[in-house]
Amino acid sequence: MLTFAVMKRRRIPELNTASLPDMIFTVLFFFLLVAHMREVQPVVSVDPPSATDIERFRRQSTISHIYVGHRVDAHGLPADTAWTIELNGQAATVADVRAFVASERERLSPEEVGKMRVIIKADRNAPMGIVSDIKRELREAGALDIVYAAEKALTSSPDKERATAELP
Repeated sequence: MLTFAVMKRRRIPELNTASLPDMIFTVLFFFLLVAHMREVQPVVSVDPPSATDIERFRRQSTISHIYVGHRVDAHGLPADTAWTIELNGQAATVADVRAFVASERERLSPEEVGKMRVIIKADRNAPMGIVSDIKRELREAGALDIVYAAEKALTSSPDKERATAELP
């Protein structure tokens, strides 16, 4: 005669969560170090134009930004309908652009001065007269590497949508 032994049901060991807080704080610390946080609140709101061919720049230390848009209040709501220029978080005029370029050059090391690039981030509805005045001041200040900021445009066009909609 054969005897059958009663098998005990084995329990699955519980997950050890003792090191979970350490891992969470390590990941949090990593993101705090890596994340780029804006130090100042923007003075103007900008709705940039769209473009199909966009390039990201690797060296962020040699880039200076000029914003053209409508002034906003502390809550980010539009405060004025006049067009405003923002340089280093301060509202400025076209005449202040030369001093801005000079201060940005002083911030850079001597080998980076030749690689200085100015990005104009203007609202899509900003008058071209303001942008051309800024460009003229940049040329006179010797900042010749000027780039316009834009958002990535959607690749689909209305013609493509119509063509796909007509297919059976």
